[in-house]
Amino acid sequence: MPAPMPEASHPASLWLPPMLFIYGSCMLLFLLDNHLLPRIFVGYGAIEPEYRPLEQATRFGYLLLVAVAFIHLKQFPDHGRETRTTQVVLGLGVLMVFLENNWDLWLREPLLGRVLLSVLLTGSLLYLFIRFQPRDWRAAALVVTVVLLLAVGQLMDSLHDTQKRHDPLVLPISTGDLSFLDGLYWIEEIAELLTAMVLLHAFARWLAASSGPVLALEFWKTGQGYRLAAGLLLLAAGNGFTVYDHGHFAPWKFFITGLVLMSTGAWMVNQAGKSDEYVSMKAAFLTEK
Repeated sequence: MPAPMPEASHPASLWLPPMLFIYGSCMLLFLLDNHLLPRIFVGYGAIEPEYRPLEQATRFGYLLLVAVAFIHLKQFPDHGRETRTTQVVLGLGVLMVFLENNWDLWLREPLLGRVLLSVLLTGSLLYLFIRFQPRDWRAAALVVTVVLLLAVGQLMDSLHDTQKRHDPLVLPISTGDLSFLDGLYWIEEIAELLTAMVLLHAFARWLAASSGPVLALEFWKTGQGYRLAAGLLLLAAGNGFTVYDHGHFAPWKFFITGLVLMSTGAWMVNQAGKSDEYVSMKAAFLTEK
């Protein structure tokens, strides 16, 4: 059985350098989306949330999580529990991208489907909490924060569905006047964005707690790492234009725009993965592990 990755003798700082920038960007996007852009562009508030910066950034966060987990699996493809933990993170990231696209509505809208998805998410996050806690309790605390943010987002989503459909089965509460929710949609959007970023932060902390070099963290400091991030950003933006919106496909102009952006992003991601810089770093890190 492969030996587990060694733990760091000195735990990493809670605020890993990229995370300060990432959380700051979240707050900037929130201010832009809710205060600045509506004042500059007439009719901005009528744009569907799926096409606005907060939703795009949420997808970007989950795609970053998937990329980090995938790169780590390449460095440690057969490393016992370390590999299984990374596989759970990878699967969870893919699932969250799936949920953000509304492709799961046929499963999520019935009560049974919501229960099944809740059990799956709860089981995955509980497993991560158990695996993260021995190496870095702060990473485990961030997983708890993810659970709380998911609960807030789901509550606001259910309230909005109750308001729109006047369907008490969506949320078993009185369907009185819920018009006040129209100005509070941002709570759901910012909760979803922070969920993605806090989950990424928790995984990054767990990786940083290893005493050995971690390719999944170091690669992002290179030129190809920046190109990979740019490709993922285009993928996220394009994906936002192709989402399945409550039983309806996106308008064809949006769909074509999304396909162009996603194709460009996928090409950039593929080129970064085949670059000499990545291949040489991977070989060096495999030698050092």
